[in-house]
Amino acid sequence: MNETESLYQTAMAAHRAGRLEEAEAGYLRVLDRDRFFARAWHLLGVAAYQRGDAATAVEYIERAIGLEPQWTVFYNNLGTIYSALGRASDAERVLRQSLATNSAQAATWVALGHILAVANRSEEALSCFQQALALEPSDAAALAGLGLAYSELGYAEESIAAYQRAAAQSGDANYRVLAAVQLPLVYSSRAEVYRWRRRLEAELDALLAEGLSIPLDRWPAMPIFSLPHQGCDDLAIQRKLARLYRAPAVPSDLWQPRADGRIRVGFISSYFQVHTIGKLTRGLITHLDRSAFQVTVFSVGAHEDAVARELAAAAERYVVLPHDLPRARRMVLENAVDVLVYTDLGMAQTTYSLAFSRLAPVQCTTWGASRNNGLGDD
Repeated sequence: MNETESLYQTAMAAHRAGRLEEAEAGYLRVLDRDRFFARAWHLLGVAAYQRGDAATAVEYIERAIGLEPQWTVFYNNLGTIYSALGRASDAERVLRQSLATNSAQAATWVALGHILAVANRSEEALSCFQQALALEPSDAAALAGLGLAYSELGYAEESIAAYQRAAAQSGDANYRVLAAVQLPLVYSSRAEVYRWRRRLEAELDALLAEGLSIPLDRWPAMPIFSLPHQGCDDLAIQRKLARLYRAPAVPSDLWQPRADGRIRVGFISSYFQVHTIGKLTRGLITHLDRSAFQVTVFSVGAHEDAVARELAAAAERYVVLPHDLPRARRMVLENAVDVLVYTDLGMAQTTYSLAFSRLAPVQCTTWGASRNNGLGDD
């Protein structure tokens, strides 16, 4: 092993141990000796992302790919970062580049499947997860992806079976929750609606009786989007679901009044674009009295269309949040608001999960898909 490789291995050891500053300094020493050392650029980018600098992370990992395009892990990590930033098309592009380099990558098929599922391309997503399972039949992440695709396509029984298999393979309790909350999109009778509601409550009761508690750090919470469509009183069920999740504590020292006396209002959504939610809320956001209110728009994911541009121009602060929950929480707190308005609580996992934390002194929601959401108990 030459000296440059030895420095790289030392930096990687620090990185694995969580000593990011030491690791970054080590990678930079490697690059001082050899500017074409692609693996050091790659892990320097990973470290940059881990400390919250996504733009630098993308630059470094793209540089690594330019130097040594045969390393599939470079594409995979870049795809993960793009996905977390809400840049779905970029994530899809690099993951497909990775598969073009080597198609025998179960994890890459899974990552691509999730990108496609979020983009409502569920049949394509299903094919990706099936490709992953052909390579790794017991892969829990691929089985869970299969559960997601079946759920989006309305195959509740198949989704439950896939999530149960994922839970059995991994022991991850989150997959048990996902199996519990599946509902059909269409029912044959009112009796079938009640049968599925009884099943849902029984599953939630059993999980609560075990004392199950899912921390909202690695996994997001899963809202039951189709539950209000049954036309029943859902509050008790939604409260039971909310009790299964545990949000980390967040600091509140940023909640200080503004010197100009205006109330700082933040609006948060995954759908500030050409979408029903974007169209419903843009009037309120653009016309709110700026002499009394400072307006911040928190957009989960980057959107590039007419509504997104209109909202970005109207807001005094326009903040693009990643799907990465710890980073999203930190960014909301850094752009402190007095009132945080969830415009469509219950439609998307990221905003539903963020709502479990106290990110502003006053938090509220509107009527968009948020009836009986169960989060108003504190």
